[in-house]
Amino acid sequence: MRRTALIARLVSLAVFATVLGVAALLTVTTTPQVLADDAIDCSDPANAGAAECDPTSSITLSSSKDGQTVAPGATIDWTVEAICIGPQEQQCQNAGTSVNGPVPDGYKVRIIGPRNSCNQAATTPLVVEVTTSGGKATGTFTAPTDPGTYFYHAEHPAQQNLAGATWPDAQSNCIKITVASVSTSTLAFACHYHIRSPAGPPDAPSGGTVIVNTPNDFYVHCTLTATGAVSNIKVQGGLTVSKLQSQPTYAFYEPDNTCDDKGAQQKIDISKNGNVFTVSGFNLTNDSCDIVVKIGGAMWTSTGIKNLTGPISALWTDSGGVTHKDYIDSMTVTVVQ
Repeated sequence: MRRTALIARLVSLAVFATVLGVAALLTVTTTPQVLADDAIDCSDPANAGAAECDPTSSITLSSSKDGQTVAPGATIDWTVEAICIGPQEQQCQNAGTSVNGPVPDGYKVRIIGPRNSCNQAATTPLVVEVTTSGGKATGTFTAPTDPGTYFYHAEHPAQQNLAGATWPDAQSNCIKITVASVSTSTLAFACHYHIRSPAGPPDAPSGGTVIVNTPNDFYVHCTLTATGAVSNIKVQGGLTVSKLQSQPTYAFYEPDNTCDDKGAQQKIDISKNGNVFTVSGFNLTNDSCDIVVKIGGAMWTSTGIKNLTGPISALWTDSGGVTHKDYIDSMTVTVVQ
């Protein structure tokens, strides 16, 4: 009996200890965490002016010329976007914005450069100082005239009393431009058209006159002449004949010395939104070639000045690696009774 009672008592004590242990675990897991003694709650208005509650920012620099080769002294556009990054939401709210929201207007930005590498120290701002509006700032600067690769970045200097807060300094990413060697290669680009009709001369000059409701064949003729080595040539233009009784036909005409003889790829895309011819993928070195597109059976049903083409562009790269784009204005036809 005594042995049985002793065992029962031991079992009872073990169960009691287990219950205490579970209670202790429950107590530990339900006890709220306590902030460190030196942590500051930025949501407390009393701490709004504390340095630990100052907002921090992130800035991004971009340019349409980033990673490109440009001519010496070219104009380089830039855009800076700046956002508040907290790290506490209240830090940004104290300055009238939010995490990932735009910094307040008046945020200062400098553009630094040029530098020979992204890691090279630079202290002289290229753009002395501008301020943001809606979290953005834009501008331009002039590329160096010496050939080479150059890097630029934006910085925000530490700024006090902006929207009631102090904003520490911030640095952006880098952008890179390459200034080409001075090139002596050029591409001369000129376009005109001819008219051929049963009742008229075989080759009338550009700006010619046609009779209303009378079909005519038009030949849009562009000549490209390269001095030096010119590469990656692409010519593109719209073929627009308005107020027609019937849709004309479009085709490349093949006189001597056409650009497809130089390896160009030619195509005409016909769509309800416009007809576009493209001649691309060829090079010229101290040479020339012609592009001729025939618009067959073009006819207008009213008089006046009508568009025959839209603007025609020529894209090409000079021997220094700089890309150029030239335009020929739209060409018109005068339609009379």
